[in-house]
Amino acid sequence: MKSSPRSHRFYLQAQRRIVLILVGTIVPGLTILTISLWLTACATENVDPKVKAINEAIAANGAFWTAAETWVSRLSAAERQALLGTGNGQQSPFVSRKTVLSRRNGAAQYSPANHLPDYFTWTNHNGHNWLTPVRNQKSCGSCWAFAAVGVIEANIKISEQMPDLEVDLSEQHLVSCVETCFGCAGGWAWFVYEYAFKSGVPPEDCFEYQAKDKPCPETCSNWPDIAVKINDYYGVETNLEAIKNELMIHPISVSMHVYEDFLYYESGIYEHVWGEYEAGHAVVLVGYDDQNQCFIVRNSWGENWGEQGYFRIKYFDSGLGEMFNDTCLYDREMEPPPPPTGIEALNQYSQGVSGARLRQINISWQEKPDNYTYGFNLYQSTTNNVDQMTKVNDGLIRTNTYTYDNVPGDTDFVIYFCLTASLPTGREGDFSAIVRNQDP
Repeated sequence: MKSSPRSHRFYLQAQRRIVLILVGTIVPGLTILTISLWLTACATENVDPKVKAINEAIAANGAFWTAAETWVSRLSAAERQALLGTGNGQQSPFVSRKTVLSRRNGAAQYSPANHLPDYFTWTNHNGHNWLTPVRNQKSCGSCWAFAAVGVIEANIKISEQMPDLEVDLSEQHLVSCVETCFGCAGGWAWFVYEYAFKSGVPPEDCFEYQAKDKPCPETCSNWPDIAVKINDYYGVETNLEAIKNELMIHPISVSMHVYEDFLYYESGIYEHVWGEYEAGHAVVLVGYDDQNQCFIVRNSWGENWGEQGYFRIKYFDSGLGEMFNDTCLYDREMEPPPPPTGIEALNQYSQGVSGARLRQINISWQEKPDNYTYGFNLYQSTTNNVDQMTKVNDGLIRTNTYTYDNVPGDTDFVIYFCLTASLPTGREGDFSAIVRNQDP
């Protein structure tokens, strides 16, 4: 059958539409493919060659982590130095640091006999995360402030038994106001605990974080009234058993050596395999894993770094756990130790070399029976005003008697003594009754 001119035109138009549809589908596809290949080539050219070198070193050393570019690895050498800031190269303050000798009655205690678990982390304990959200210290060497604050905030939630409690304390206040540290140039978590024990730390909205050195008076004017104080702080021994025992109670601030490959950490169990030493760094130790022989640690480089802001690290690698391990206690209901009772002060005299009388004052007291292991501090003054008294003894008295030697006795005068009970970590009871001593 012969087709009509009208039907012939219809078929020609249909063919043109099919060709246009095919061209319209294929050409954009080819364009997208070309653009994609070009972008891939450009990305490959721009990948930091150190990533390949580190991953090859990881494989060669049989390590179990992955390296990739991070916002930290992209920083310049000067910016990296500004970011990392534990101690600023200064001499360690920990020569005289305190070590815990006793703990408040009822605190959780673990030992091998109590069967420490093979795995523990405060990020998932009893189904809850007891840590506050991961922060970002940015280009300021304030890791020491973030590490200590991370521990304090977690202690508050643990003590209150409220994992969902919103706690956010001001790192900027510490950067600006802790005079024993160096602001964005570095510092130590230990001095934050000392500061928090004496003065407290105000909330974040009292002095919001600015990642730079700012004057301390920029803190809100009423900060002393709203600051959170801790009850105690102390060092933790640098062995695995002690660290694990302490972790069962609360997180610990720790220091570590940072090598260049750590800046490229993406996931896995980090161990140093490549690169030179960069600087010291302070972080929060939150858990451990015996099966994989690693610690679980919170960093302060934001949630987009590492494993959502955290990293795992082989036990004691890069010095983590072997240097400065410190923590604190927070308990709103923690009572100070009661003062001693039955204080007596007796005089004894002897003849000095020059003929002058020398006086010894023998002080004795009774200790209230309870579960604390006490030490005692002795104060003295020529008035009965406790605010004007000065401490006599250097360190805690561990007995129930004390001899105050070589007091010049050539003139008569009155000395007032005051004795207080003290826990070994420094928390002191109220002043006891003042004892008046006088020459007969």
